[in-house]
Amino acid sequence: MLFYSYHNIIIYLKNIDWNSISHKIDDLIIKTIISIESNLRQNCKNYIGYRNSCYEIFGFDILIDSFLNPWLLEVNLSPSLNCDSPLDQKIKGELIAESLNIASNNDNYIKYLLKIHSLY
Repeated sequence: MLFYSYHNIIIYLKNIDWNSISHKIDDLIIKTIISIESNLRQNCKNYIGYRNSCYEIFGFDILIDSFLNPWLLEVNLSPSLNCDSPLDQKIKGELIAESLNIASNNDNYIKYLLKIHSLY
């Protein structure tokens, strides 16, 4: 097992290509959603009257290994939105705001999200 000083870890993290890691994580999340799409579609068909009347937030726990590869640990259905710290409040507040923008069917905002994630 290797141990690094805090200073060496910070130097290492500054040299990482975060765009590459972000794309790998996006790919992992997309593949995970695709793998459960048929179950989601069937549940929506069985239990929801209108397609656009129900939304769900999934919480993805992802580990990044020493080779900078993301690994899916688990997916949480309806993760807790309880805030225990200012950082927690900032992250979850932005998540809720972004979710509401998407749910409101704001086409310009959805196109913006797709564009920044190179999906549009």
